[in-house]
Amino acid sequence: MPVLHTCLLEDGELAMAYPLVRSVARVELDRWLEFARAVSAAQGGTLGARARSGCLYGAATFLPRLNLEYGRVLGVEIMAAFELGRGPHAERTLREGLAKIARERDCRALAYTLSTAECAGKTRTDAFASRVIRMEPVAPPSRAGFSAAARDG
Repeated sequence: MPVLHTCLLEDGELAMAYPLVRSVARVELDRWLEFARAVSAAQGGTLGARARSGCLYGAATFLPRLNLEYGRVLGVEIMAAFELGRGPHAERTLREGLAKIARERDCRALAYTLSTAECAGKTRTDAFASRVIRMEPVAPPSRAGFSAAARDG
């Protein structure tokens, strides 16, 4: 099993992540590139799980946003990983990297957007977007007001 590390994907590397993204979202390459660039422009990014050889084994988009319960959270819209061997090695690498980014950006949780097929009882429905969200705390819920979280975001 290769040793993986996380890295922020630069604009020129986003196309490398497309086969992974295509495995979880039925979109064309142009749509993926437009989305990933918009996420980056909005203070988010695309995190990669990469081997020393340069091969990309996972990718996840992230963007800080507000949540009623947790305050500032790091939203994860796309998360795709290619696994070799036993266990979710690439997924675990991505999750650890996302948790680190969340803490660095003063986010209290990771908010994963899941398809209904991925739901396993630890989810709730976001009534506004009709999506299923799974929250994964990385810090205690914030007591700060939303205006401070929005201003700092």
